[in-house]
Amino acid sequence: MKKTNFKFGLIFFFAFIGISFVSCSGTKDVNGKYYNKAYNAKEMVNIAGEKTILTDNKYTINNEEQGFAFVIPESLQPRFDQNLFSAMVDNGYAIFINYSQAAMDMINNFNAEGITEEDYYNFLNEVDKKIFTFGILYHLPLNDPRGPDSDFLEYVNSVYAQTSEIARLTDNGTEYVYYFAWNTDLSNYGATDEEIAEMQRLIDSKDDFVNSIMVFPPATAQTEATSQSQPSSDSVKGDLSILNTTDLDGNVVTEDIFKDYDLTMINIWATWCGPCLSEIPELGKLQGMLPDNAQLISICTDADTAKDDAKEILKTSNASYLTLLPTQELATSFLSTVTAVPTTVFVDSEGKLVGDPVVGVPGSDAANAYLQKINALLAE
Repeated sequence: MKKTNFKFGLIFFFAFIGISFVSCSGTKDVNGKYYNKAYNAKEMVNIAGEKTILTDNKYTINNEEQGFAFVIPESLQPRFDQNLFSAMVDNGYAIFINYSQAAMDMINNFNAEGITEEDYYNFLNEVDKKIFTFGILYHLPLNDPRGPDSDFLEYVNSVYAQTSEIARLTDNGTEYVYYFAWNTDLSNYGATDEEIAEMQRLIDSKDDFVNSIMVFPPATAQTEATSQSQPSSDSVKGDLSILNTTDLDGNVVTEDIFKDYDLTMINIWATWCGPCLSEIPELGKLQGMLPDNAQLISICTDADTAKDDAKEILKTSNASYLTLLPTQELATSFLSTVTAVPTTVFVDSEGKLVGDPVVGVPGSDAANAYLQKINALLAE
């Protein structure tokens, strides 16, 4: 099985903030940087001590699991809107900041017709080479076994040229140190002059990125310290007990699709999402491994405008499970609370959410990871 690539295989786009915790206040660390005592979806202070309003701010990127967030600098916001740059979250490790336009162009122009699985992975590797890995924000717990594993640290040390400590805090006896690592060398990307200029613009904004960073105790640490589970499913709301849409072939699909199964796994993806594409062959494999009382379907969030692309991707990936279109009704009742792709949720025979969602790709052996999750939910 292909080893997970942290730069491409585990990163995914994060659109907005979904969970609110108690109010916070800024506190100085030993180096004079500020941290927040808890995450707050309305406002926090950055490491410079400046109050940041987060309500309705689509340029706020955060990782509540690991305890940090930042606001995209105003000078770069139009370029993020154009997908020239991307801020991407890996809930297990970090926030990545990349130049991704060339990679996105390759994905948008990709024609999967007639290619082999080997060719497909070769294509993903070529896409990977077009991503300028500008920066990464992450933390390390100094006296706790949680945190990035050795593979992740090896990746950071091999990919990023410079690393700087930006803040630290102590929560429930555990001291967390927050780091920002970044690159400035543009010589290995074979980019055009225009692309180089955009990459340099990102590099020149490094201080603005760092100064906007907000840190707070990781949600995982808060949960374990209180021995009370805060299910991540709170970030995905609504249910599918009333459903009226169509599949990729135009067939009407209603909530009746759930009634013959104790559990339905729903993978939410998009044709432009690289990690989604890398996961689909694993989902095709999973389809043949499911117990009789469970099924797998998907919702392609851009299938209303990219239906043919979605069909081709599924065909090439040997994935024959039912895929639904994102109607406005479905967006209002459910999809609007899904803040990242890929996201995978689980519903019962009535279309009601059960268990916690899986955000991102759960490792290089996703099929077995999902199967374990499904079996656990069925056993409850």
